[in-house]
Amino acid sequence: MFILIIEIVQDYDIIKHADRGKIMKTKKALAYITLISVVVAWGISFVSIKVVLDAFSPVAMAFVRFFIATVTLIIIKQFTNKEKVNKEDYGRLAVSGIFAITLYFFFENNGILRVSANSASIIVATLPVAAIIADKIFYKTKISRLSVISIIVSIFGIYLVIGKDVVGGSLSGYLYMFGSVIAWCGYLIITKPLFKKYSNITITTYQSIFGTLAFIPLLPFETINFQMINGNIILNLLFLALICSSFGNFGYNFAFKELDVGISTLFLNLCPVVTFIFSFFILGETLRFSQIIGSIIIIAAVYIATKPPKVQSELDDNIKKADLN
Repeated sequence: MFILIIEIVQDYDIIKHADRGKIMKTKKALAYITLISVVVAWGISFVSIKVVLDAFSPVAMAFVRFFIATVTLIIIKQFTNKEKVNKEDYGRLAVSGIFAITLYFFFENNGILRVSANSASIIVATLPVAAIIADKIFYKTKISRLSVISIIVSIFGIYLVIGKDVVGGSLSGYLYMFGSVIAWCGYLIITKPLFKKYSNITITTYQSIFGTLAFIPLLPFETINFQMINGNIILNLLFLALICSSFGNFGYNFAFKELDVGISTLFLNLCPVVTFIFSFFILGETLRFSQIIGSIIIIAAVYIATKPPKVQSELDDNIKKADLN
């Protein structure tokens, strides 16, 4: 909530006449605190989903979670941004919302139901690499040599993480998790033109509305075990809805705006580490040695792939020189 206060208060004269230097330092410090908070929340979210799935089926949980999150986002938008949407953009917002909310969480929740929270978070960590591939296919974006190397290395890391689980019967869980990665790439491709026209809060709110509504036709096939619902499950569900979905996205974009791309991405790569710590203490999950090595490889590959363009160009030049030698 402190993020919203900063954003709103900046519009008042007391801020306009204050020491701008001190304000910028305060915002930067707040950005770091926010970024750390978001990374911890998103890392824990895989554990929370696992807990809530004891009482809710995957789609039922997603609907309740995003119903709460959507109402919260609508309230936030009313106080911070009353931006209007053009009629011709509603279709794109609806389809992108279905990809970002309905399809993504249909696949992710079903995946987490079948594999460990650790493994799920590691597969989702490949999203930046998958996004680079999707951007190349649909927008003909140039891929640097470094990104190509990162993609190949991350595939090897995925192989180490999945390993014996495929033979052991967890293949469907991993397929669901890869489905969530593909759905998120679809969301990025469809949403890209909207980023130039609307603010993040406007896009997120409308996508949440359409994505939540798209769950409704699936609800007759879903179940909720009311006897299993207790205080712990309710708290985890509220955590997912309010912290991870409503404030998480808003907070990350606030931090992303105040800090550079490299710092934001570096912190985000720590999500699987947070998941590992909390899943160990709360769920009693552990990782095989090969999965730990695979996780490190994936995180390193994603970090390299998301380096700023200038750094990528310099590293590419070094690779070319090495090839010539």
